[in-house]
Amino acid sequence: MDSKSDDGMDDKNLEGEGGQGGEGGTKRRRRGDAGERNYTCGCGKSYLSYPALYTHIKTKHNGVTPQGTSQPQTNGKSGRGRPKVNKMFIMSYILISNLERRFSRKD
Repeated sequence: MDSKSDDGMDDKNLEGEGGQGGEGGTKRRRRGDAGERNYTCGCGKSYLSYPALYTHIKTKHNGVTPQGTSQPQTNGKSGRGRPKVNKMFIMSYILISNLERRFSRKD
C-alpha cells in the first residue's frame, strides 16, 4: 500500500529513490561545497566548470573577459580529440609485422 500525501504525490518518491540523492543515485551538491570551484571570474564569482564561467562572461560581461579571470592550468593539452599513439607501440608493431612476414613465407 502506497502512502500518499495531501497533494497526491507518493511519499516513497520523495525519499530519494531513483536518480538524485539516495544511496543508489548521483551525489547531490550542497550550496556550501565551494572547495572545487576552480573557475573564477574577475568580478569575484566562481564556477564548477568552464562552460558555466563562459556563459557568465557572455551574459553578464557582454563577452568581454574581465581582468583577473582565472581557470586551472591544463599543461597545454585539452584532453580532446584522438589520443596520441605511443612511439614504442609503433616500433614494436613494425618489428612484429616484419618478423611475421619473414617467417610466414613459404618457398
